[in-house]
Amino acid sequence: GAYAAANAFLDALAQRRRDQGLPATAVAWGQWAGGGMATGAAGEHLDRIGVPAMDPELALEALWLTLAEDRTCVTVADVDWPRFAAGYTAARPRPLISLLAAEHTAPPERAAGTERDARPDTFRDRLAGLSPAERHGELLDFVRTEVAVQLGHADPSTVEPDRPFRELGFDSLAAVGFRNRVTETTGLRLATTVVFDHPTAQALAEHLHQELFGGPETTGTPEVPSVLDQLDQLERTLAGTGAQAADRERIAARLTELLARYRRQDPAAEPESGEDLDRASDDEMFEIIGKEFGIS
Repeated sequence: GAYAAANAFLDALAQRRRDQGLPATAVAWGQWAGGGMATGAAGEHLDRIGVPAMDPELALEALWLTLAEDRTCVTVADVDWPRFAAGYTAARPRPLISLLAAEHTAPPERAAGTERDARPDTFRDRLAGLSPAERHGELLDFVRTEVAVQLGHADPSTVEPDRPFRELGFDSLAAVGFRNRVTETTGLRLATTVVFDHPTAQALAEHLHQELFGGPETTGTPEVPSVLDQLDQLERTLAGTGAQAADRERIAARLTELLARYRRQDPAAEPESGEDLDRASDDEMFEIIGKEFGIS
């Protein structure tokens, strides 16, 4: 009783410090392997009810992630939810526990056609034979499938490429487990915070491509989708610059020059005379750029 009361006090203290703008994190730990309070009969009891001991290294990684996420009060434990629910819901229904148990009863199989050879060299070699666009598609499918398996989703298609992992249900332990799965297949040494550093399936797929193949292709002709993606990025950059009039003129002049070169299909050609450009107003130059690049 005193131990439980002390834990409740620490949780309340952490929350109060946060309310005052002070740092505080309270972690409620499950059973650790290798010793501690949950040893002997206590540890055996926890094992039986579905709360097995955590590997200390995994527990410390979870602690690091908890601090990185700046959480206030968290619980870190390895729980066999179906086994835990069987005893915990025996006396009366516990909707939340039953839901958690149902989600963890049967992890979904990887979708047909997306089975990965667990050997990193085979995985890398298979991707190396694909075009950059195909590689990105395969890596995106790989990430979405592994996310679905880790989180217990029935179908990888439910993992939207641009939806943040946090919204999908990632917590610290899930992040570590997912990192381990991806490392096992790719052979890459990834940070335990990889799903927070690259917070969507799309962003993580791009990061994996960078790590596996050194970034985008630098030889050959760029593919049209890649060029269009860069133009989209340019549009977003221009919209957020808040440039002064003089800077806008310089940017517009450079873009108009590039556009003229592209139309002539001769990158080495000299830029056209700037007489017309000199006479154009800011609004006229941005109107030209908007029409040619589809910027509204």
